[in-house]
Amino acid sequence: MDPRKLLAYTEKIGWRFLLVLGVALCWQVGNTVAWGLTFNRGVSSLRFRELFVAKLAGDAINHITPLLGLGGEFVKPYLIRRGAPLPSGFASIVITKTVQALTGVVYALAGVGLALFLFDLPRFVWTATAGLVGAGAVIILWLFLQQRGAPFSSLLGLLARVGIKRLAAEDRRRGVAEMDRLIATYYRRERGRFAIALVILYI
Repeated sequence: MDPRKLLAYTEKIGWRFLLVLGVALCWQVGNTVAWGLTFNRGVSSLRFRELFVAKLAGDAINHITPLLGLGGEFVKPYLIRRGAPLPSGFASIVITKTVQALTGVVYALAGVGLALFLFDLPRFVWTATAGLVGAGAVIILWLFLQQRGAPFSSLLGLLARVGIKRLAAEDRRRGVAEMDRLIATYYRRERGRFAIALVILYI
């Protein structure tokens, strides 16, 4: 966190630091485009610049606070609420994180597959690795399929049944129900946009 040390490291890298910035910029631009594709058509009037700024701000919160990389995700919908209603913003975040998880599983499976041919490791290592990756893939696929129903409304209902009434207030229930509807509608009607987002994040 010492600016002088950061400057010294940058000076050691020299002009190649521009390459680092270029790679990071391409990643941010690609992820912003993919995020824009996770909105249902007609529910957002956001421009690329607005999404890009909101993404940078949310990612900054993820990186500098101990919130497990999720704190900024809750902030992003509020940053873009002028161009997209909050239920739509939160729905897009859920879909984006799902796309990222699915591409992560594909990367993991590809990595394990390549490693089988390139490395000679003990059998138990491969068994454990394949088991963990397979279990993760099943869990993520299950979560993906659950989103076609009303998972967040069900969660609020569960909170209400166990006595946590504040989180399950009526106005919040309506917003969450709308978010569930938008997510289910997206997976039903926007398969092309979903596929493109997958390709962009995979690349």
